[in-house]
Amino acid sequence: MQGKDRESENRGKREIREAEISKEYNINEIGTKILNGDGAGWIKEVARRQPYENSKS
Repeated sequence: MQGKDRESENRGKREIREAEISKEYNINEIGTKILNGDGAGWIKEVARRQPYENSKS
């Protein structure tokens, strides 16, 4: 697959994913998205720290 074709396909998949998420959640209130997460401890730790790390920059 050519580069531009792949970019277009990825963009389409991303738009579909965002549309599906927005059906269930108010996406304007989502600060961190972890896709395909299994609820492991490291994911919860990253999600907990994320607002602090973003505020430092």
